[in-house]
Amino acid sequence: MLHNLEQLYMTLFSQDGSNHANNDELQYIFQGISKDGQYYVAADFRVTHPKLENFRPDAEKGNYTPDVQLLSSLKEISFTPSIGSILKWLGTLKLGEQK
Repeated sequence: MLHNLEQLYMTLFSQDGSNHANNDELQYIFQGISKDGQYYVAADFRVTHPKLENFRPDAEKGNYTPDVQLLSSLKEISFTPSIGSILKWLGTLKLGEQK
């Protein structure tokens, strides 16, 4: 079981930082410690959202909502897979020796 000190965050990986949030470079990152403090758990999940486009390097840069504002405003259930289903799956992890 995981400790309640998990860190979860949405991340956009980009070569030069000039790309806007897009479905090709968006990931949901999880980091946590097991309840007994013996294990560090890190996982990343590719997620998509219907409001985001796929990456287009030649796309015109226009009046975009800043990425942090946009991503923060989206409901967790509206991502694919949903953030809730990722958290539910993480909750099934069993760490350590199985008896």
